Amino acid sequence: FIHFPTAFLKIQRHKVDVTLDADTAHPRLEASEDGKSVLDTGTIRNVPRTEKRFDSHAFLLAKEGYTCGKYYWEVDVGKRSNWEVGIAREPV
Repeated sequence: FIHFPTAFLKIQRHKVDVTLDADTAHPRLEASEDGKSVLDTGTIRNVPRTEKRFDSHAFLLAKEGYTCGKYYWEVDVGKRSNWEVGIAREPV
């Protein structure tokens, strides 16, 4: 049995700040200027084509990378009912 408030406080110690990398965003996705949010525009935007940019799936990466340890982040998905959050290992 895990006492939720206590377990949650322990997990929060591992909270990290995540900044989204607009250079990796699929052309349909628009990362905010501060890199803290992303918008699915629903249309393919005219953006520079780079080796880092996803073009076949509506993905984007964070600027931060981690090699080991424990990490925690919170994601606000708004009123969307369909969303995904994932973790990738290099190379992506």
